[in-house]
Amino acid sequence: MDYIFDDQDLQLCYLPLPKGYPQSQTHCGVVCEGEKVYMTTSPYPLRKRSLCVVYAKAFIRKITANTFCNEERAEYYENPFLYIGNMSEGIPPRYFKLASSNPLMPSPDPIQGLPSFNSDPTIFLEDGTVHVLNRVTHRGKNGFENRLFHITGKIENDYFKLYGNNLLYEGGKKFISPCLVKYNEEYLLTYLDTNCYNDGKPNCELYIAKAGQIENLNHSNWKRIVIRSNSYIPWHMSLFVNNNRLYGVIACVKNGEHHQCFQMLGVFSEDLATLTIFQTPLCKFNSYRGAAFVRDDLFYLYTTTVHEKIQGGCSVDGREVLVGTKKFEDIVLKLRENDRRNGVYNNTSIQ
Repeated sequence: MDYIFDDQDLQLCYLPLPKGYPQSQTHCGVVCEGEKVYMTTSPYPLRKRSLCVVYAKAFIRKITANTFCNEERAEYYENPFLYIGNMSEGIPPRYFKLASSNPLMPSPDPIQGLPSFNSDPTIFLEDGTVHVLNRVTHRGKNGFENRLFHITGKIENDYFKLYGNNLLYEGGKKFISPCLVKYNEEYLLTYLDTNCYNDGKPNCELYIAKAGQIENLNHSNWKRIVIRSNSYIPWHMSLFVNNNRLYGVIACVKNGEHHQCFQMLGVFSEDLATLTIFQTPLCKFNSYRGAAFVRDDLFYLYTTTVHEKIQGGCSVDGREVLVGTKKFEDIVLKLRENDRRNGVYNNTSIQ
């Protein structure tokens, strides 16, 4: 299989976590302003263990009344963190530092009797104000409730100064991998409705809302975007704008296959009615939500890995952040040429 970035094109990023957090990074978002690169991530330290180890730990917990081997679940740590990197310290930036010593939101309480969790943080930057979306899921016996929070603040002396944390949405929408971006003087909010990562089925719906103010996005009409793709189904995504076109870095599963994502690039039609996904992966690593921006015609890809052994990596579960750069025009040309050569015209819509 062909890839845009070879292994040697991607470098390991270093993103420290506070004491008490197992080293693990997933679901990154990234924006650039001037010489600063801002990144959101959420840990998800899910170690691979044999069934023998799993059963042994469960037995020990049972006979010791949860005194021993009583580890926190992975999603307990899945909280939004904000990082800062500097272009002046290397291009692309690989070394990041925490902009806040604590997560932007702590792990939520189980208000419906079952574990709740944070997930899917994303970042948007405008006029020096940092906007972070964080999804909170409350499980209940009769289903779940999602709450989408809009966190705002400024960076002062490389530290995050909180301005506000407002509830943007509350209800039963899945709101998988929400994205916030500004395009053609309008704010856009998107989310996915799918379970493809868990079941491999080609069922995925992408929705978009538009508004003149971020606070009004949830009161706008939601419209479904047609997804044109052949073999790949979106699971998570992030958005960026370049030359007045909207693009997505999209973690996709292959039709019929689950629990393995490929990092893909997609482009929206000018009227935002259609998303076309190119059929050549950006890299070969088992991936999760990645993000990108374009600066001086260079495409900066920050991609994540799942259960991959990366040289120099120190995560407990193979979840790392890698970065690579290439000319954006060259990437798009190669993706289009590959699709034409392989007879792929992206004319298959995911239902």
